[in-house]
Amino acid sequence: MKIDSAAVRKCLKSFDFKTLFREHLGWDNHHAQLDIPLPADRHGADGSTVRLTAFAQKRGFVAFVCPSIPDRATRLKIDHQITRSAREHFVIYADQSSGQQVWQWVRREQGKPLASRDHRFDASQSGDRLIQRLEQIAVSLDEEEKITVIEGLRSLPNDAIIKIITRKTRTVYELSGTTTLDRPAFRVRTINHLHDAVNALRRGDTVSALAKAKASVGVALFNTEAPTNEMLEAKRIQEVAWKLGVVRILLSAHADKSEEDLFDWGCRTKKVLEDYVTKMRWVKSKGDWGCRLKNPASMLKKEPRSRYVPAIVEHTEETRDFKITTIHGVKGETHDVTVLYVPKTGVEQCPAATWWPAKPDHKEERRVAFVATSRPRHLFVLCAHENTVDRLRKVHPDFVALFQEIALDNKLSESLAEIYDKACEVVPLEEE
Repeated sequence: MKIDSAAVRKCLKSFDFKTLFREHLGWDNHHAQLDIPLPADRHGADGSTVRLTAFAQKRGFVAFVCPSIPDRATRLKIDHQITRSAREHFVIYADQSSGQQVWQWVRREQGKPLASRDHRFDASQSGDRLIQRLEQIAVSLDEEEKITVIEGLRSLPNDAIIKIITRKTRTVYELSGTTTLDRPAFRVRTINHLHDAVNALRRGDTVSALAKAKASVGVALFNTEAPTNEMLEAKRIQEVAWKLGVVRILLSAHADKSEEDLFDWGCRTKKVLEDYVTKMRWVKSKGDWGCRLKNPASMLKKEPRSRYVPAIVEHTEETRDFKITTIHGVKGETHDVTVLYVPKTGVEQCPAATWWPAKPDHKEERRVAFVATSRPRHLFVLCAHENTVDRLRKVHPDFVALFQEIALDNKLSESLAEIYDKACEVVPLEEE
């Protein structure tokens, strides 16, 4: 954005910071106070407390004002404390009686650690350098408003392991840009899971593919998607043999057969399962499990399978290493960054509204929340519609208070690269 230099200069000289940020820089009002305790000095004198007032914010960047100008060493200590509450911030140390201001800000620069800058302004000066810097920051903040979730993820360090988790397979397709149709109506749980496993494998998501394949075999043998070790032992199935069998069944189902329609593919994958289970002697008779393994719906005859499977992903060095999967595909995983995507707009139905209530009918939502928040090693990002966030603030305000940035309507209130910098240390002040 282009700012009105004359109007900004007038606000600077009159110490009218609220008008400056709200009307000329386009920031939102913010009302908060932050008390910064200072440690005792080396002579043993008791430490004091400095009160800062937050008066404006934009996309997580908070502006504070302090009614005095402490020495540089004290400002360093204050800066260190503020960073715990607001990673990016302005602090304006203002002594109106002397016409002096010290502007201090912490701002992320791409590929660099957080850096703290210090700029002095005298009301008798033109303030051109300060105005120029404010305009640069205003432009960069406006540009970040255009960043979508996917674009933000692509800006993270190349070695970061990132996983976006959703509630439904359909949402996975929407986020990944896959043009395949919804899952066909096989009407057989085992084949449904294998279909999802093959699609995940074709997209390059081997972890989700294996999880879905395990669910398919688990339903066939045990009528559960997640058989326990005790269940395997009861049928005398060794864990290594179990995993190897799952892989072989997945690869067989993944194989392309020319002119194969959905019905033919479903029948073939059913036979693959039957043959392998029989060969490994995992069941005594077909009656133990045959009721859960049937042919797919006959209406799928002559339905082209190619319409329901994505193209095989060929990864290159330039391919960003993040995966999009459902909640079922991240069991047992950990990631540098875990993103939970909650696209529902309804108030009563949105998943976030029912997290952690002590009601058994919401156990699925608690499970989603637990998996989402236990998988990230460094960062958890919640992408949600504003209705979801508003409802969540009323139900679980303490949970919402933990977040510094929240995503709304598929747009980030902070660039994900910016959020990731929470792991970085602030470098010392540099005076200009």
